[in-house]
Amino acid sequence: MKAALFLFSFLSAISAAAPTEPRRLDMLDMDNYMEDMDSSTTEGQGDMMGRMGNQGGGMMGSTGCQGHGRGHGGGGGCFMRVIHNLVNNRKDIQRNVTNTDTGAITYTWSSAANNNPLVSGWLKQHVASMVELVQEFDNGGMMIRGWDPLFRAVFDHSTQVSASVEEFDQGVKTTLTGNTPCAKSLVQMHAAVVSSFISRGWDEVHEPHDVPDACYNS
Repeated sequence: MKAALFLFSFLSAISAAAPTEPRRLDMLDMDNYMEDMDSSTTEGQGDMMGRMGNQGGGMMGSTGCQGHGRGHGGGGGCFMRVIHNLVNNRKDIQRNVTNTDTGAITYTWSSAANNNPLVSGWLKQHVASMVELVQEFDNGGMMIRGWDPLFRAVFDHSTQVSASVEEFDQGVKTTLTGNTPCAKSLVQMHAAVVSSFISRGWDEVHEPHDVPDACYNS
């Protein structure tokens, strides 16, 4: 009898611990990991991997990453390191956002004297990675900042938004378009929040952001 009760309790514990449905892969855990990592790195230091990567050439040379860092294997860590580097070097970044009838046009560039190739490279890598993540989300891809309502909404409306990217020496120009009133508001608010990331740093990065009213009224 004791053996039977023990076996029943053991199986019940396993059943309770097992997930009821597959957990969709996103980068929430990686976000938390990078927040912990931030405690050992101050603004302006950047990331050693990024600095070491600059010694090479091509995509690896400018950002310390290979590909666009979609989170498979080591890519997700590299993707988050680029974000980490940008926030910590935000004083070397300038940004201009203009809202349009269909979305927004953003210019983001390295404002350091004579341009900082590390910062401009991280900017280009980050924009390319974000565009790829949003475009592939509807095909089973993943999202970042899934805990932030605004970012989750951008990914949830990924089929209604598009981006055209133009790189220049110091940074990148992005033309964002929303095909619905909700999507238009999402890309405009996202652009404004990214500007706040640059102006306020980690204080803003750690905050959630509301979904625009247009998404509730559509």
